[in-house]
Amino acid sequence: MAKGGKYPLHVRFRDLDSYGHVNNAVYLTYLEEGRMMLFKELVGGNWDWDRHGILLVKHEINYQLPILLHDEVQIELILGNVGTKSFDVNFEITKKRYDGEWVRCTYGKTVAVCFDHKNQTTTPVPDEWRAIFDAD
Repeated sequence: MAKGGKYPLHVRFRDLDSYGHVNNAVYLTYLEEGRMMLFKELVGGNWDWDRHGILLVKHEINYQLPILLHDEVQIELILGNVGTKSFDVNFEITKKRYDGEWVRCTYGKTVAVCFDHKNQTTTPVPDEWRAIFDAD
């Protein structure tokens, strides 16, 4: 069973470009916020980032609809492939239309590599994370 969750995102005025849309660079911040909420839910908020950190090595972002200042927005993240040292986080950002339907604005994938910041080296996915990622 895929692990993941849906979380609200809050569009700030500073997120907008001169056309009134969320600027493309801001989506990386939205992804970071979503990953932090997902990690807190799955592995808790209290872990040793120096020893069990991650580095982001790839982002794929596909834009379909613009997000505007007053849109109600959410991000859904689902863990994808879990390898020896890396894992994928698939995402979809949606907004609520005037009729109450949620429509996809953006989707894609982030690849994260586990990293020991203290020793500056990649590490295997921690056993405790793997157990959580693989649990039904």
